[in-house]
Amino acid sequence: MSFTKETLLQNIKARTMAHILEGVERFPKPTKIETLPHLPSDENLAIKISQCGLCPLAQMRNHVVVSKEIVPKKYFILGDFPDSIEDKSGDVFSEKSPLASLILNLLSKIGIKNDSYFSYAVKCFPQKALYTDSLHICVQNNLIEELKCVAPEYIFCFGYRSLKGLYSALQITSSLKNINENSLLDKIEISGKVVQPYFLPSIKELYEFPHWRKQVWELLSSL
Repeated sequence: MSFTKETLLQNIKARTMAHILEGVERFPKPTKIETLPHLPSDENLAIKISQCGLCPLAQMRNHVVVSKEIVPKKYFILGDFPDSIEDKSGDVFSEKSPLASLILNLLSKIGIKNDSYFSYAVKCFPQKALYTDSLHICVQNNLIEELKCVAPEYIFCFGYRSLKGLYSALQITSSLKNINENSLLDKIEISGKVVQPYFLPSIKELYEFPHWRKQVWELLSSL
């Protein structure tokens, strides 16, 4: 039986198509493409905190100063309370604030700024005075929820109120009288995760007393 050139080409084409169809049957096109889940920020919590009206500071503030994206970060940066610049803008640790920008610059030089979450123990600027119950109310209703969402490995408490607020939020009864600034504290547990806290001078103190910054640098740069 003889084959013409045209017949041979047709046979080759037919066999090629058969192999292609066989491959499609063995490895069918997936009906659903699996992708890695995107980890969104807890927007509901951020909105809830931004609408807080649980203490008298709510009547005098311009903004609740809280991050708009509450997402997991390795470092949790906690200050006492925002300043007037942040109160007007609503931006937490604003670069426009001379106080906050000092900490941002420090963390940037150490190389941990981008993996840091920023917060305040009291999230409203106390224009006249900090009410007695404001710290307790704020940390019990807001800070504790932030800590659970961020799930940090380290917490930097800049100032006595921030440390007191942290301990209050976690219901830690240890006395703060004998704790010195620039200290590595005993590890704590948040939602089953062990976390290392640090006690540092307040942001205002570091701004007003530049010679204190060296100790903070030496302590944190060892991370």
